[in-house]
Amino acid sequence: SPVGIFVEHSPEEISRICRECGLHYAQLHSEQYTAERSLDVSAPGIIRVFRTPPGFDMAVVDAYCRASGITNVLFDAYRSGQPGGTGETIDREMLLSIFSDRKRASRSILAGGLKPDNVRDAVLSAQPYGVDTASGVESAPGKKDHGKIRSFVLAVQDADTILRSKAEK
Repeated sequence: SPVGIFVEHSPEEISRICRECGLHYAQLHSEQYTAERSLDVSAPGIIRVFRTPPGFDMAVVDAYCRASGITNVLFDAYRSGQPGGTGETIDREMLLSIFSDRKRASRSILAGGLKPDNVRDAVLSAQPYGVDTASGVESAPGKKDHGKIRSFVLAVQDADTILRSKAEK
């Protein structure tokens, strides 16, 4: 599904761009997108991004979801001053804490430093609904590498196969 990534755009701009481009989701990457402000966005679907600094409190996510009714969330690594694309992974303890709630994990997307060589283990550990990568499949900044994309997808498929076989037992 086509997803638009928005940082610091107004709800009106996001709504217009989603409509004109036929986007299925608006991915909101800013603390400015409070529950109330997110509800002003007119898009078929909304994914709210939460960056995870040390001491991140999941109560913030739970309160946002309750107040907005939006349950599609993406968790990304935190670096001060950068909305995403840091290439850094979420701390392992934080990762396990976030995804220990199976109901939340079943609708959450994992991002943050995911590459072909680490995404399989991340999926097996967190069991997210989905994964997101950008720089992890690039050969140079902004240049996607088809081989890395293929390896990334195969690693995710391998993890999914393992998880499905465990679920069937």
